[in-house]
Amino acid sequence: ESIENNYKNISFTGKKEAINMSAVKEYNTQNNYRLITTDSKTDNVNILLKIFTDNEFDAKPSAKFVLSELLNRGSVFQKQEEMDSNLAQIGIEKNFGAKNQTVTCVIECDTETIPQAFANLKEVMDNPRFTEEEFQKAKELIKDLIKTEEKSAFDKLESELFKGLPNGYSKEEILKDLDTLKLDDIKKLYSNILSNGKGIISISAPIDRKPEIKNTIFNGTSILSPVKEFNVSDIKQDFKKVEQTKVLSDTYNKNQAEIIEAFKFKINDNIKDHVTVKLLNIILGGNPSSRLFMDLREKEKLAYQVKSSYSKHNDIGLFTLQIGTTTDNKQTGEKHFENVQKSIEGFNRHIEKIKTEKVSQEELKSAKLYLKNLILNDNQSPAYKALSLANDVNTPYSIYRTNMLLDEIDKITADDIYNAANYIFNQKPTYSILATQDTINANENYLKTLEN
Repeated sequence: ESIENNYKNISFTGKKEAINMSAVKEYNTQNNYRLITTDSKTDNVNILLKIFTDNEFDAKPSAKFVLSELLNRGSVFQKQEEMDSNLAQIGIEKNFGAKNQTVTCVIECDTETIPQAFANLKEVMDNPRFTEEEFQKAKELIKDLIKTEEKSAFDKLESELFKGLPNGYSKEEILKDLDTLKLDDIKKLYSNILSNGKGIISISAPIDRKPEIKNTIFNGTSILSPVKEFNVSDIKQDFKKVEQTKVLSDTYNKNQAEIIEAFKFKINDNIKDHVTVKLLNIILGGNPSSRLFMDLREKEKLAYQVKSSYSKHNDIGLFTLQIGTTTDNKQTGEKHFENVQKSIEGFNRHIEKIKTEKVSQEELKSAKLYLKNLILNDNQSPAYKALSLANDVNTPYSIYRTNMLLDEIDKITADDIYNAANYIFNQKPTYSILATQDTINANENYLKTLEN
């Protein structure tokens, strides 16, 4: 009801596009990049480069972290400090990232410095600073980041649900792997990505107002090393069904216990399925007026924050319900060990309700408005438009996918939400709990019952 009130004076009938497709152009360059340009109203230029491969090859689990760091440490011709200083003087910002099969670079510049931006991109890509000295520094930095990162209930959860996949390694496993990582492992990973990779370049710039920029962009793209011919990737088949309910636990000395109930399920690239699960998430726990929030926070007073979320990893969908609830305050002596059971029973009560009772038309309408607003807001800035287009082009729906999401939202029914809930929540759940040792001990018998 409160969401509907917020939208009383807003109509989506006048804006059916998150991205104005008349301002978007798509090209295949001679060096095989899929180039996407979108017109913007400012002099700022956003460039997103993505080189990725569908080929699978062995890579050490820690290699991608060190590769990301090394690509941001300059080139063989310029150290990081010198390069960053030179770029800053002409208003260019650049940041690389890497995964097991992907290298990305995000650049911000203005219309006058597009040639320098591409020249610097080429310099680093063709001549990365893969020296033993920089490699050792990068390794130590990654080690420090991992060691100082706060514990999360997601640590054990992801290690369990994505076991054997690139994102299924624990912090302890990554640290151990770093000890045996060699510079040659980094060179091999980088070479495999570039020699087998397809390329996407997405750019937002004031092309209509400054038509000469188009040639500048083509010239900049043409100097980059060639990539494989672009084609849309098939979705990777990584899904393995959870056969048994598990309860994972770890300890830390904070007042609040972090509790997650997760459901892993198989997905595809179907846009209707994606929108349906997005709406289901909003209704269940994806916004401040959701069922979980209004009940477990507002009514039961179990937590300041409670939510659900949906993410996807190739053909794996992950739906999580998450809460932080005070169980063991050492400073005040306050003990509420029973909040663990109350939270999990609250999760399961709402899961059962959404599986057996169809959502109301009012609730569905509010969720649709909320999701439309998210999509429109996410694509307001030129940088996010460029990102959306880069992500969309490698799907069956191509660059039209984001706008198609808006159209699909209106078609989803209460029956669709009902069917999605029964598909997702009929999977075996996995629980992950991070709490004090006293909290874990006090709930030992109850947690055992969850695995039966």
